[in-house]
Amino acid sequence: MDVSFLKDIKLEPVSKAAPKTRVSVATLPEVGDLRVFKNGKVYPSEAFATEFNLEFQPKVNIASEGEEPVFDVVGNGLDIFSSTNWGMIKGKLPQEVMFLAAVPKTDAKVDMWASTKYDDDNNPKASVFTQGANTFSKDRLLPMLTEIYGIDWDKVDYVDMEVVKDTPIVSESGIYLLPKVVSTGSKKGEATYIRRENLTVCPLVIASTKFSEEPAIADKDVISEVKAKEPIADVKGTIDPGDDWAAKLGSKKDKATA
Repeated sequence: MDVSFLKDIKLEPVSKAAPKTRVSVATLPEVGDLRVFKNGKVYPSEAFATEFNLEFQPKVNIASEGEEPVFDVVGNGLDIFSSTNWGMIKGKLPQEVMFLAAVPKTDAKVDMWASTKYDDDNNPKASVFTQGANTFSKDRLLPMLTEIYGIDWDKVDYVDMEVVKDTPIVSESGIYLLPKVVSTGSKKGEATYIRRENLTVCPLVIASTKFSEEPAIADKDVISEVKAKEPIADVKGTIDPGDDWAAKLGSKKDKATA
């Protein structure tokens, strides 16, 4: 092979390409209580996690004095569901809404932040501020946000969500049957219910939306059109939604936990 053509070749210095910069995105919400990313990761604000006792904590010994130690987890996780499959309120609203309730981590079938791994000293290995995604958030929460609030995850990076604490949905008996999906066995994927007691169930609405490559903008009042519609029918003997609660759903007033 004749390579004589290389004799007159001069090497030119190669300009070093500037590395692409990555814009850091804050994981914790600045507006609202929960930040939900398009990949299913969910993070609470510090104030919300403190108020609802969500953070993982060291296990505590619940055995009586003198007995063999029995360690149990403390704190709360979250149940998140929508009016479309909640039989206690289904069909009673002028438009569909998402709901949230804090439940003890020790309860069965808690949707989010129920468990983590612990070291030999019973200290948690993770935090709700870093844990991110779980099966529920990927498989159920993202589609629920699309179904109820029309979030297009091809165009949206994340949404910040707010719990409307001044509008709790109250069961007169203190008993709630919350919708769940069977996760294992021959009935996997089928709808079911779980009994909870003495909850505070509150609407969960969009506070702001971060579109891809665009700054975050505040959404319009999630229930803005409800005011022009008829009041919600009272689910007698089961639910006491209160006086015109839907009209207050999107309000941004200071709210106290019920």
